[in-house]
Amino acid sequence: MRFIGKWLIWIGGGAWLYLELRPMVEEAMEAYRSETALGPYTVEEWLMRFAKPVFVMGVICAAALPDLERRRARKKSAPAPLAPPPPAVPPAAPPAV
Repeated sequence: MRFIGKWLIWIGGGAWLYLELRPMVEEAMEAYRSETALGPYTVEEWLMRFAKPVFVMGVICAAALPDLERRRARKKSAPAPLAPPPPAVPPAAPPAV
């Protein structure tokens, strides 16, 4: 279930980012092609326009990426592989009579 949830977060978050960022990218490309300024926006307005996409990307990274610390802890707690048995010593020769 957790695996499906992570995929849904990635798909939904990616779609949301696409819907939020596409108009801004198109506007920037149009300004670049026409060699004009990038709209009548102030720095604060640009930050407000990018606030939601940045938040969504943060949620995707926080919720949908694997927990590396848990993997490391699991790897450390795994039992060590068994050591190979010591080499067999050949039996002692019988005493000469």
